[in-house]
Amino acid sequence: MLNDVQDSQDQLPVLQHALMRTWDLWQRSHQNGGAPLDLEHYEATGGMHEALSRHADEIFAALPSDPHRTAAAGIFKALTERGPDGRGIRRPTRLGQLAAIAAVTSPSSIR
Repeated sequence: MLNDVQDSQDQLPVLQHALMRTWDLWQRSHQNGGAPLDLEHYEATGGMHEALSRHADEIFAALPSDPHRTAAAGIFKALTERGPDGRGIRRPTRLGQLAAIAAVTSPSSIR
């Protein structure tokens, strides 16, 4: 895992997410007499390189309808952009702008 992070401290939140997903996976398998927490659990989540993306894909697929998926895609695109090197960059966006993108006026209208 330390090799995955290398010297890049900005990757610590990504490592934290991968470790959380690893722990969750292990807990589910451990309840049925699974093996001790090990590298195989970390790799099964996709590790640092894929854990966050896989989790986002799971959440996106679990949205209840196409309008929800369209709103989520619009919000995500508003919050990120590609830098010159192809890496994703966070783009701060006001909540009102995100609500307009999602075509909602209040949190209760999301249901």
